[in-house]
Amino acid sequence: MRNLYYCFLVLLLSLGAHAQCIVNGSFETTPTQYSFTNRSSGLFQVTDCEVNTADPVFNTFTLPTGLNQLTADASWVSSGNDSFLLACNPSVTVNRVKPGSGSRALRLNNFKPYSDITTMSQTFTATGTEISFSYSLIIENPHPDEMDRQPFFSVRVYDSAGNIISNHFCLVADPNNVIFDVTSWFNPDENENQEVLYTGWQCGLITIPDEYLNQSVRLEFVIGDCGKNAHFGTVYIDDISCTAACTQPAFGYLALDDASFNCPKEPFQVCGSYILPEGTTLTSNFMQLQIWKDGVYIGTVLGASSLTSDKFCFTVDPATHFGPSPSGEYEFKLIAYFYMSATSYYLKLTDSSTSVGPDVTIGNVDITGAYVQASTLIWPDVADVYELEFFTDGSCCPESPATQPAYFHFTQTENTFDLTQIASTIPGGRAMVYGCFRYRIKTDCGWSAWCCITMQNGHYEFPEGANWGNPIAPDCYEGAAGSCLSTLTLTVSDPVVTNTLSYQQRDQWIKASNRVEQDAIAIYQAGNFIELQPGFNAQYTSVFQASIENCVYGAAAPQPKPQAKVQDLSGEDNKDVSKKGNSFMIYPNPFIDTITIVDKNIFSSVNVFTVIDITGKEVIRVNNPEGLKEHQINVSSLNSGVYFVLGDGETLQKIIKN
Repeated sequence: MRNLYYCFLVLLLSLGAHAQCIVNGSFETTPTQYSFTNRSSGLFQVTDCEVNTADPVFNTFTLPTGLNQLTADASWVSSGNDSFLLACNPSVTVNRVKPGSGSRALRLNNFKPYSDITTMSQTFTATGTEISFSYSLIIENPHPDEMDRQPFFSVRVYDSAGNIISNHFCLVADPNNVIFDVTSWFNPDENENQEVLYTGWQCGLITIPDEYLNQSVRLEFVIGDCGKNAHFGTVYIDDISCTAACTQPAFGYLALDDASFNCPKEPFQVCGSYILPEGTTLTSNFMQLQIWKDGVYIGTVLGASSLTSDKFCFTVDPATHFGPSPSGEYEFKLIAYFYMSATSYYLKLTDSSTSVGPDVTIGNVDITGAYVQASTLIWPDVADVYELEFFTDGSCCPESPATQPAYFHFTQTENTFDLTQIASTIPGGRAMVYGCFRYRIKTDCGWSAWCCITMQNGHYEFPEGANWGNPIAPDCYEGAAGSCLSTLTLTVSDPVVTNTLSYQQRDQWIKASNRVEQDAIAIYQAGNFIELQPGFNAQYTSVFQASIENCVYGAAAPQPKPQAKVQDLSGEDNKDVSKKGNSFMIYPNPFIDTITIVDKNIFSSVNVFTVIDITGKEVIRVNNPEGLKEHQINVSSLNSGVYFVLGDGETLQKIIKN
């Protein structure tokens, strides 16, 4: 039975006058309600502010009791202009306290150019779903080409188990971001002037899910120096509030709506809201919704299906976006690129889903993960209730002696089944007597595929000689059984002639050096690989489709995909297949794990690179919003064969993977 763990958390809350959110959010009294930690040594690399502040390298420290202890890792400060900015060139006047909010604030980190990361946090009861705060950020800009080494500032909220539950607030030193103003200071340690970025006082906004109302959560501020131990990052914080007091955050706002989906079978909408960062615009094609499972990237929905001035939605199709045989729990990650016309720069904001539990649950049984141990059938535990069907009809072992037809149906909560309940060596019994039978398993999400088992000499096995691989993880199938050979070699004497269809499938491989004539259709499927050898030719207007798939017993030919029609790629060896292609160099070719695309034309720009296979199916897509002239693409996931690289839909070059 699926193990279900329920945790009952009883919060004794005193309502009315005693209910409160952040305590001392304006720092007008000694900030004893906050805790502080610091990581003070060693180089680091942090991408998108994703630093683990629970790491033991972070040590707690006590805030100095006096005001304006500016060399400490954190300091309670009074009103007055920041002395560091005053000494910069040009000189800058910014108060240490947010104007109009009182006479005190909190400064986190100092101006020492080390590799410190300092945190401030407070645990509180969430009385609302919005948290506003004000900040004045002052950071150096030492490594603009190494963003994972730059100083950064982040704000996040954790639940009682230590999971981040807020949308993502991350601000990294970047001179192209128009939220920053620029000045410089003379660094005596390096004997040179260095660029300093600052924001002045700005407001920020993060949200937490409704499910955490009246629960204990923890708010954390994080500020980091340069990861190379030589440049500083510091921030003043003031006016923290559990309301949406910040309606126009300069850095913008991006968040997915709190929602979860169980067993989706039809396309569904994943929506959210946003506020434009200062000086930016947003278009739907520069939004992405990534899908992750157990920390592994599954795929991406490219482009929002709808976009208004403050809302967006993606259309997610379970049939195409969750991979083959989807099963288990999935999470969403949102990425949006906001365009700053003043600097021709794309500002990246992200948000990971904040749903309590998984965003999508698909409780189908992946029956290829089932196995037999002694007389017990065991399958992945993905549901609370299972239906099982067992049927003997000769489909699994068509050449075996006929057996008495039998059918059994069971409903149970366990993910194991004793096969002696339905199989017997006693002739005449209404059971699956000494032969093959097939079975399938149903959950709330529907039926699995059928799979075969046979009983031989009192042991349960998979049909002998069926080439189904490891019996601990059998290949299963849908539809009626039939013969499926291991390999196939097609030569020049095996043409696919005009106006005919050739559908070939094999358990292991297909090697082809034949010709697919005009207006003919050839569909090849094999379990391990398909090798197109010298002499193979799919002529213009023919349809050729190749895919790596397990052999489907007795299957009819599938309909060819619309994009599978062979293009007219003229020119010797198709190396320069478009005018645009002449300005690109793609190497190495043949390739193994990566290719590098170099645009030799300084006046051109490609927004999207795609890689297609010989059927015209897109297999890789890489956005290039910054118009980079050199781009490296990981192609290690591709099988051996011929592919084409496209730039904004126009073919650039044919490439080959050995």
